[in-house]
Parts: sequence; C-alpha cells; structure tokens
Amino acid sequence: MSERLRLKWIIGACCIVACGAIFSIWGYSLERRSPLAMSDLYPVYYHARILMEHEDPYIERPETYIRLRSEGYLDSKNIAFYGMPIIPCVYPPSSLIVVAPLALLQFGPAHVIWMGLISVCLTLAGVLIWSVSFPDAPLVSTALVGFVLVNSVTQLFEGNSGAIATGLCIIAAWCFMRRRLSFIGVICLAASLALKPHDSALVWLCFLLSGGIYRKRALQTLIPTALLVSVAIAWVAQVSPHWEHELAGNIVSSSSRGGNSDPGPHSQTNLIINSAINAQTVFAVLRDEPAFYNLASYTFCGVLLVVWFIATRRLPVTTARIWTSLAFFSALSMLPVYHRHHDSKLLLLAIPACLMLWTGHGLWGKLAISFTSLAIIFNSDIPRAILTNLEAGMAFSTDTASGKLMTIFLARPAPLAIMAMAVFYLWAFCRVDFDLHSANGTEGASVDMVAHAAS
Repeated sequence: MSERLRLKWIIGACCIVACGAIFSIWGYSLERRSPLAMSDLYPVYYHARILMEHEDPYIERPETYIRLRSEGYLDSKNIAFYGMPIIPCVYPPSSLIVVAPLALLQFGPAHVIWMGLISVCLTLAGVLIWSVSFPDAPLVSTALVGFVLVNSVTQLFEGNSGAIATGLCIIAAWCFMRRRLSFIGVICLAASLALKPHDSALVWLCFLLSGGIYRKRALQTLIPTALLVSVAIAWVAQVSPHWEHELAGNIVSSSSRGGNSDPGPHSQTNLIINSAINAQTVFAVLRDEPAFYNLASYTFCGVLLVVWFIATRRLPVTTARIWTSLAFFSALSMLPVYHRHHDSKLLLLAIPACLMLWTGHGLWGKLAISFTSLAIIFNSDIPRAILTNLEAGMAFSTDTASGKLMTIFLARPAPLAIMAMAVFYLWAFCRVDFDLHSANGTEGASVDMVAHAAS
C-alpha cells in the first residue's frame, strides 16, 4: 500500500468511526427526551420477561402489566405514552430466548446494554463493509457507509431489534466472504436468524444456493440456529401449548385493516415517518385488499428469486458475483413480508457490489450508484424527516389513477426505491461479466467488468 493510499485509509477509517460515534451520542441524547424512546424494545423485552416468569407471552394480561411496571420492568415515561396494554407479542420463541438474558435485568440497565449492542453491531458492520469497498472507491465508500451510520439514530433511541439482527447478518457475511473468523460468522448469523428471521433468512439462502464454501457456512449455521429454536420452542410450549395459533393471531391482528402493520394507504404506515417498506405497501395503493396485494408481492419477489436461481446455475461463482447476489438479496429481503426502515440497514451489504460496478466508469457504475443511493436515502432518518415535513398537509387520494401514482411516488418512495434496486442488481448479476483481478493479493480488490451486449 502506497503512503498516499495508506493516508486515505487512515482518514476514511477515522471518518467511519466518527460517524458511528455521532449516531451513538445523538441516539443516547434523544432516548432521554423522546416519548418514543425504547418503543421497539418493549414488545420483545417485556414478553421475554413474561416468559421467564413462566407465563404465556402471547396473551396480554393487564394484571401482569401492572405488576411488572411496579417491579421496574417498564419505564414510567413510556407508560404515559402507550397506556395499557402494550403491543401484543409478534416475535417467535427464538427471539424471546435471545433477549431472555437481558430480561433478567430491570429495564434501566437492560435498555442501556441493548443500546450499546446496537451501537457496536451497526458500527462494526459499517467498518467491515467499508474495509471491503475502500479499495474500489475510497471517497465514495466512506461517504455511503458514513451516511448510513449517521442516519441510524432512530434504530438506537427506539431500540429496534432489527438494528442488531441486520448488524450481525452483515458481520457474518463479511466473515464468510473474506474467509476469516468463520466460527464467529456462523454464530452471528445464527443469532440474527433467531432474533429476527425475516431480516436475514434470504441472505442465508443466498449463501446456501451459491454452493461451495458458502453453502458449507450456511449449513454450519443451521446447527446453532436449530439448537436455539428447539430450546425456545420447548420452553414456550410449557407455558403456551398453543403458541403457534396465538402468535399467528397476533400477527393477523397487527396487519389487519387499521392495525399497526396494515400496509393499506389509509393506515398509519401511509406516513413517511412511520412507513413500512415491504412491497405490499406499494401494491395496496393499487388495490387495498389483502388477497391482491399479498399475492402481487409474493409473485413479484418469487419471480425475481426464480430468475436469480436459474442464473446461478449457468454463471460461474466468483467473489464479485456473490457480492452482487448479496446486494440483490439485501433489497429483496425487505419486500415479501412486513419491514420498516429500521431493517433497511441491511442495504449496507449492497455497497461492495455497488462500488465494484462503479470502478467500470460506465453506465453500470452510474446506475449502481443511483439505485443504491436512492434506496439508502429514502430509508435514512434525516431525509425521511425532511420528506415528512414536505408531506405535511398533503392529501393523497387513491380514487383515481393519477392519485394512486402520486401516492406511490410521494408517500411510498422507500419501498419503491428498494424494489427498483432489487431489479437492478438482479439485472447486473445476469448481464455483467466480472473479471476478477487482485491488486494486492486480497479478495477485496477491484473488479473489472464488461457488460454483455444486449441480446
């Protein structure tokens, strides 16, 4: 490494760490003032505590709520905001067992530890992704990763478990791709799958279907995951023999018309500040019926997945192509089922492929930067706050075709950008030739690309 490049590396590393420190300090500051503080930690922490006391976590009981509040397992400033009871449990048993050690503590120390885990996971994930993409574009990689970290404030002060799940998934992907610390990667991915399976399941599937050493790592991950899930189910089944039906009922209730997760255009997820980012939120604008928007979403995602699978059978497996697959799956993971912007930090996985394409200095690179940046921007805290202010006072009607289009583009920019990003990276995966070469003997080196001529 030349002295000039070494200097750039040091400056870039300091910038990434500084961005992690900024979002951590900012998040801790907001947590002390906001009525929404730890609003996403409560559902999993509170119900894990109930499970530890050998009660059914999937059935809400006012007397349990009152008792735990008096014992210090609920924060008084949030009680006034949420009232009673709190959100029904929509987490699987595996999520509860991962959080169970935290539920041994009262809420005060527990939420501080949780915030520390979020800070460490997201910052470390950002540093690792930056270390991969830095050789291709030092300035752009630093700007993209730093932007994602600075805009992770709500994940921290709301205590969303998606921040930890996506952070662990990204750390695992780095371990597998760089073929270092594989054991740690396996444990991280297993913990991510147990905590929030719908965030990292498709990334695990990507490794499984890519073959070779990647399939081996995916299969190894099944061992600790299966152990965690088995213990969790056995534990929950003792106090809740019908937990599957109760959990399904809670999920249906939250996603039904008017529920907290309703993707329809007239629900609270219609607002940018509180928007869901799954594909249902776009298709529901066209026709607000679950039978339609669920089928449309599953079909859209299923077709993309089948095309990718067919392409993997005929294309050579290279490091650059796997990174492109991860970019595709980071976007696809957000679309089939309920997700909010907290889960979108998984898009960090797209940055290495984005900057590998960028080194071609052609149309592919420009498109990669455009699609990736838009998806990241529309799911980031500061741009979402600005868009929310711009959206204030606007009335979106879905009675006409023009009104539907306005609603999709103005009130649903985040899921629309992710859908476009998924299509682009699938297209790049199928249509770009990756000619790997190493400038310094590492797998993270630059990649030359020559596009196929359009058939």
